[in-house]
Amino acid sequence: LNIIRISAVGLFMLLIVVIMIRSSLLNAKKPKSLISVYMRILANYLQLVTLASSFDFKWSAEFESFFRGQETIGAYGNQVFSFDCFIKANTRNPHVVYTKLLMINLSPILVFVLLSIIWGLVHILKQRLGMFRGLDSIDGSLAHQVKVGFIASLVIIFFLLHPVMIRHNFSMLNCRPLGDGSSYLTHDTSIQCWDFEHSIYTLTVAVPGIVLWGVTAPLLALFYLRKSGKRLLEADTIAK
Repeated sequence: LNIIRISAVGLFMLLIVVIMIRSSLLNAKKPKSLISVYMRILANYLQLVTLASSFDFKWSAEFESFFRGQETIGAYGNQVFSFDCFIKANTRNPHVVYTKLLMINLSPILVFVLLSIIWGLVHILKQRLGMFRGLDSIDGSLAHQVKVGFIASLVIIFFLLHPVMIRHNFSMLNCRPLGDGSSYLTHDTSIQCWDFEHSIYTLTVAVPGIVLWGVTAPLLALFYLRKSGKRLLEADTIAK
């Protein structure tokens, strides 16, 4: 039953991503159309609230109350299905945190491979059967249209994954000390911080993940935007 619920939520999220990608491509030539912009702002807002509330800072009472109200939405999802239970049932590692850490940091690579396959199929189907006419909103050859669609899809999915990756990587550094001098992971109190296993995963997965996905990737995006400064209002750049 849990796997059915996870599949249903996965299909719903896939539908949302498809709508965002389609909206970006179709509105590329309509600068005045702000639907895709509003969708990204809303998604970014929810992501930032969730990310900020995950850090163990001494927030004021007003912020604590605000975070509790925003997190109520996410609490319903945890009651409907449990991704942690699914991992426990299908892996031998007793600590779900480590398995999720690996999966989340490898997810951009998996997304890149899947999108390459999907857009390769789109190229073939449009070339032979004339499907996916929405790509005609992008000027240029079919190969160029598929390239823009692939980059737009990659950017949107990474945009949605980025706060999740940052939150889980930083959670490996979020430890609560005890009176005896030891400390345990806040997210999973069965894991002692900086024992052998925790040190291995933190130094080889979490820290490189923070550097790669949290620092390098945004800097590359900023470099691309600065490089494309004179072409920001072109359809191709808007679609991406």
